[in-house]
Amino acid sequence: PYPFPSLPEELSFAVFTFDFRGYGESEGSGGRDTHILDARAAYTAAAALPGVDSALIAGIGASIGADGVADGCNDACIAALSLGPGNWLEMSYTEAVKAVDDLGKPVWCVAAEDDETAVQTCGAAAGEYYQTQIYPSGGHAMRLFRIENNLQPAIEAVILDYLRVVFGLP
Repeated sequence: PYPFPSLPEELSFAVFTFDFRGYGESEGSGGRDTHILDARAAYTAAAALPGVDSALIAGIGASIGADGVADGCNDACIAALSLGPGNWLEMSYTEAVKAVDDLGKPVWCVAAEDDETAVQTCGAAAGEYYQTQIYPSGGHAMRLFRIENNLQPAIEAVILDYLRVVFGLP
């Protein structure tokens, strides 16, 4: 039961998903440095897909992917949304956020207070374009999507707001 945001009929997005090496359905293994390479390669692969405007790539990631969307962003994306980051990769999340923010791009960080690592990670970062949403409870990363959490605002609404802000939509 992981509901994703319903989009208004007039909105459409190309979506590219991937697993880091050795996670999910991906084979192989690697250390933290290879995961940063994976994150950067994911942005490159998404930008090369037919019909995708490479100047309009926004990242959304959870857990290790929450770090990866910020770590890999730089020139490859226009914004990053992190659900439950934790400094899981070689680069510190705070440094990654600063690098993206210095380029004038937003990074949004979402965590729940019962995910202490993510709350500390979100709280340590800062920037002119940086935003956080801290829920009183909800668990780590993808657990924020569980219907029974009854988060307010719903995580789906936060994602839709993010998409509207970064793409300049009504």
